[in-house]
Amino acid sequence: MEHRVLCVEVEHCQLVALGTGDEDAGAHRRWTVAEVRRAITEGQRFFLLSSTLGSRLYLECFADELRPVGGILPHELLGLRSCRWR
Repeated sequence: MEHRVLCVEVEHCQLVALGTGDEDAGAHRRWTVAEVRRAITEGQRFFLLSSTLGSRLYLECFADELRPVGGILPHELLGLRSCRWR
């Protein structure tokens, strides 16, 4: 299954959660970084649409963090809008 990342939660310059969904409906699910890492190891895929490349950037687990595959453009992930769950 593939999940489109639409927003992020950042605390103290650390990514703590992602919001997934579709552009029309907005983010409908909150995933902690641990949940995303577990889902990726189980075969699920998470992607964001690159504003600079105009294509999908898939996320991978690397050490203790998530990053776009190949480690390119990590600012793309942190540059997403902030999630608003409340």
